[in-house]
Amino acid sequence: MTMTCRTPYLLLAFMGLALAAGQAPAGNVVPCNRCSAPQQAAMQGGPGPVLVADLQGKKLWAFDNGPDRPSGRRLSTPAQVPPGVSDAYFRLTRIQTPAGANIRIRQDGRGDVPGMFPDGFSDANAALVAGDVNLQYALGTALAKNYAGANLDSVPLNDLAFELASIGLDAMGAAIGFDGANITLVWHDGGTTRMEIGGDDITQAAYIPGASVDADGNLLPDASIVRNGERYVGSYVFRDAATARDWVDTAIQYGITVGGVRSDRIKCTWDGRTLICRYQ
Repeated sequence: MTMTCRTPYLLLAFMGLALAAGQAPAGNVVPCNRCSAPQQAAMQGGPGPVLVADLQGKKLWAFDNGPDRPSGRRLSTPAQVPPGVSDAYFRLTRIQTPAGANIRIRQDGRGDVPGMFPDGFSDANAALVAGDVNLQYALGTALAKNYAGANLDSVPLNDLAFELASIGLDAMGAAIGFDGANITLVWHDGGTTRMEIGGDDITQAAYIPGASVDADGNLLPDASIVRNGERYVGSYVFRDAATARDWVDTAIQYGITVGGVRSDRIKCTWDGRTLICRYQ
């Protein structure tokens, strides 16, 4: 189905969130399609910072709602949209196909969105993330903030950034046909972790089980090895001992041990109930 055919779904999805006569949105992100009076639309928001989003017109405005001291009435004063929030919003408006919602970012700062790879994980790699649910959560929290531009020093503005990203993802997903954004993180050693943003909690990128690969291209063990061990049947070849050790250590986290004498090759078989792995 083409974009032209699906455009009405965008209208329905976003207009359902947009301002109807006499109605106010739940939060301080005010959808206003083909918006001719953004300052007036901002008045429909609550007190404090307000974002007015015209997803169809690909425009975004910021205002601050506060009282006019002489009159006591509320005023919407124009403000600057934080650059990170603006970048995140316009990245969403440029999505034209379901594949366009997927992003590949690199720890070295390159990739589809330079600078989106979270800081503070310089000692991690795909294997360490695969074997540690707490690290998955921390990485997912940091990634979601970068994705939405919600890494500001203001809690209200961060909340607005997340709200805007949620509305944008829902609307574009309904229009084009995707449920969320898949993000592939490429670590310094070349290993990859895949995470997904969308759904009920925009503030957390979810780790995708069974999709992590180490620097040598080997599928990494994670929680999926417990539920779907057959997927891990096969041979694993490692170029150095550190990569092999990471794979084995990660497997141990999920109850899978590797027998035999250490080498650069591991073979895993399935006996109908259990995954059995041995050095070759």
